[in-house]
Amino acid sequence: PDLEVDRAEGGVHAKVFVDEAARRAIVAFRGICVSDDFRQCQVDKCFLQSFGALGIVSPVLYQTAADCSAFTGEFDYVAEASKVVRGVQARFLGFHVLLTGHSLGGALAIVSAAQQPGVLQAVTFAPTAFHTLLRQHVGMADGAIARLPAEDLIATGDPYDCLINTVFVHKAREGATTCLYDNVEEPWPCTPRMQKDIAYDTKQLPEMALCKMQTHDWRRYMEIILATGADGTSPQNLPSCSADASTFQASFLRFVARR
Repeated sequence: PDLEVDRAEGGVHAKVFVDEAARRAIVAFRGICVSDDFRQCQVDKCFLQSFGALGIVSPVLYQTAADCSAFTGEFDYVAEASKVVRGVQARFLGFHVLLTGHSLGGALAIVSAAQQPGVLQAVTFAPTAFHTLLRQHVGMADGAIARLPAEDLIATGDPYDCLINTVFVHKAREGATTCLYDNVEEPWPCTPRMQKDIAYDTKQLPEMALCKMQTHDWRRYMEIILATGADGTSPQNLPSCSADASTFQASFLRFVARR
């Protein structure tokens, strides 16, 4: 418990799971909380606004009644996450450490793993676009990001959830492999155009936001991931994986090829 972080006032939230017999540890980072009634949720939303987590629509989708300028000294999420990970590594020397998380938590997991390429792996769920975090908070150049071991940095997600991110942030998941659950039933009002057209998404902002919210829901991801086939054992839903789905130009060409 002393390695975990769960501050009520805001910032990184992380839990640590350890299997000493197998010499393995998992660090799981929580995503944002959305209620504006709590300070930690306000800080989360202001942090997402600070680096344009969803591009030009970030101030709308992460709207808060709080004055974000009051929290500017509290946006050291990347450093906090890295500190948690290094603390686990120091405590459990020689253990295989896997990082995971959903939404912002997924982004923090990948950014933390990217700081130790070849040492750490991350398997995440619908991570927030993290390219700007790597650039601004870690100081990585675009070339270094492109050379990251994408096979060790995995972003899984619903096609609408992930590809809307790349519409607004073109290099959203550069450096990682994106694995999409292409064959799941999608909720209304999701329409294919939302995966490729920023003008359409901006004009249809309420519908796009509703689609994004529904496909991003962690409870839905649990249903998709845990669903089993007719034999009751094998997974019902398997994603298709490619580094091409991590950036806009490549994911757009992928979308066109599927039509």
